[in-house]
Amino acid sequence: MLAWNAQPPRPDLASPFLLEGQGEKVAVLLLHGFACSPQTMRSLGTALHMRGHTCYAPLLPGHGEMLEDFNMVLSTDWLDAAEASFDHLKQRYDRVAVVGFSMGGTLGLHLATVRTLQSLTLLATPVFFGSWVRRFYPMARSFTSALPVVFDVANHRARKRRKLGVHTVLPVHAVGELLALLEEVRPRLSQVECPLLIAQSRSDHTVPPTNAPFIAQNVSSRLRRLLWLRRAFHVLPVDYGFRRLEHETARFLAEVDARVTSLR
Repeated sequence: MLAWNAQPPRPDLASPFLLEGQGEKVAVLLLHGFACSPQTMRSLGTALHMRGHTCYAPLLPGHGEMLEDFNMVLSTDWLDAAEASFDHLKQRYDRVAVVGFSMGGTLGLHLATVRTLQSLTLLATPVFFGSWVRRFYPMARSFTSALPVVFDVANHRARKRRKLGVHTVLPVHAVGELLALLEEVRPRLSQVECPLLIAQSRSDHTVPPTNAPFIAQNVSSRLRRLLWLRRAFHVLPVDYGFRRLEHETARFLAEVDARVTSLR
């Protein structure tokens, strides 16, 4: 079995955060990606908070923990945590939107089928990977419990600044649970009806960019937008174009809120 230096993110960077905003603004649940932490969503959360939104970013199960603990997590643990986090905000706010990065977006798609979301924003979100992943995963599982992380960020300064907020390895068993999560969510895309913004880079080396149009074509949302970002790789919240992403996310939230208010 191969061995890796399996260090979790720094505790101060892996902590959940809650930024209290103005009560009349829609609250936003921010869901981080696989092997990342709430730190990945901090800049986006701060930008939305400055516009008056309450933003809550939980730490998903297994994340922020040692490899052996992360490898014990099940996809149902992530689904339960996403639902509990949404319900936590919904107890205090009438309107709750979800913004999910990568696996966090997949969880957001699940939430859209079991809860009433004001809107959903997906950042580099997968519902499938390339066929090579399915071929490679059984082999990887047979000879190692972890694989090294490639922090898929084009901006070198952002890569150095943000890498302490992610895991140094991918726990192989948990990767299998991620694949199971995609299999669980993908057949239910037609049940997604809330307003939807999908942001994706064509240069993403982690999630096949074809996920974005596939999701857009298979959901039932009447309002759906596809935003292509240039230069960035996978980790859109911290890479090139993150300011545009923050602006477009805030504008989408405001547009949906204005539509909802006009119907009252």
